[in-house]
Amino acid sequence: MPSAVSATMAAAAVATHEENRTVLPPRLSVVTLFTDDVPGLRRFYEGLGWPHAGPPRDDHAAFTMGGAALALWTLDEAGPEVVAPVRALGHPAPTATLAVNVRSGEEVDAAVEAARRAGATIVTEPEDKPWGGRSAVFCDPGGTAWEVTWAPGATVGDEPAVRWGHDPA
Repeated sequence: MPSAVSATMAAAAVATHEENRTVLPPRLSVVTLFTDDVPGLRRFYEGLGWPHAGPPRDDHAAFTMGGAALALWTLDEAGPEVVAPVRALGHPAPTATLAVNVRSGEEVDAAVEAARRAGATIVTEPEDKPWGGRSAVFCDPGGTAWEVTWAPGATVGDEPAVRWGHDPA
């Protein structure tokens, strides 16, 4: 699985330490898939037995899973916010983003600066969102789109979703 390994390595490369504190936590919070058919894709994942979080909507769906959440978002909405800016920077159009949730808006800003220093291409600078949070998007050197988000009221954990046999417990 080169892409999973690359994503893990990119996240580790972006994480920097200042005063023994990780600026961008090595955590995957949300995988967002872009689609033209949120209701159809939602039905597919519900058919797998995955519980849908929140009321059904035609433009967005979320599934709470072990480790990270899965979100579905319409291409109409993702296009101007993520897809077009990533393409304008010379990367292929993403079909998904990987997100790291942090505990404050200030952590979004610090994480983006760490990503910039590590060699990321900043797609969107940190900005306050209409839903009350703060987020930014960057691409790692391989072109993978990452979002750093603070969502008020969201619970963020540090416990690994998977422990590999060689990981310290």
